[in-house]
Amino acid sequence: MSTRRVPWSSTAEWIEVYNWTYNGDGATKSLASKRLAAWRSRGTLPASVDATGAFLDAMCCDGQSAGMMVATDMHVRCTYGIALMRFVNAITEFDQTGVYAQSVQRLAARLGIPEWIVDARHSVAHNDLPGTELLRGAAEFCMFWLKENYWMLQLNQWTEAESRVTDAVRQYSERAVEALETRRGKKKGGSSRASGTQVSGVAELSKLVTESLPSCSESFSIHRLLVDELLKISQVLLAEGQAGYAFPSLSSAISAASLPRAPSIPDRVLT
Repeated sequence: MSTRRVPWSSTAEWIEVYNWTYNGDGATKSLASKRLAAWRSRGTLPASVDATGAFLDAMCCDGQSAGMMVATDMHVRCTYGIALMRFVNAITEFDQTGVYAQSVQRLAARLGIPEWIVDARHSVAHNDLPGTELLRGAAEFCMFWLKENYWMLQLNQWTEAESRVTDAVRQYSERAVEALETRRGKKKGGSSRASGTQVSGVAELSKLVTESLPSCSESFSIHRLLVDELLKISQVLLAEGQAGYAFPSLSSAISAASLPRAPSIPDRVLT
């Protein structure tokens, strides 16, 4: 997974904006619009996040959010139109490969975008602006598409990664303690090769955690779990006076967790 700088400070902030956008009311959509504007000021947004912000801005302009002044009909239609153009252009340009350019309709169809959305975008760009109701319907469809093809994919990815890391860290901790206790038993039995004791599979678990942790590096629950389980291992080590005992380490995974990571979603959705 490549490292990519993202404008949100944590996974929790990203999830908060998702909930404001899709699980809230007009007031929370206004909050989401403002937070996305703040993200935009920090640098380039992923295309799907930027498109979501554009549609939220249009909805707020439309007077559908609490506390917003109702704009003129032409202003509302222009705002929706700009959002629609940005959306269609952004999601289709990454599939525009080869010597000859392909039609936007064909590219959009591959991504599950109906022809009437593309036609509405064409009208915005080259003809008269479509009516307000049609643009509202287009915005509603596009917001649903963004939810299914970006927001939910990202949320599921983080949830699955967090589950993998949680299971691996707990197994790592259990096997680490088991190996240390086995070593202690061999020492009491007078074994001269006690320091070589190890339980199979621990190194593999350490590798799994190291590889998976960056996907959920901003998760508070994962950080708390790492601290709790590593403290458990340390307590056993200190009790036996073996603080320097060589054991497969999670230090590389913890270092990786400190790096800001972006979601590994297809480029046409992210960039």
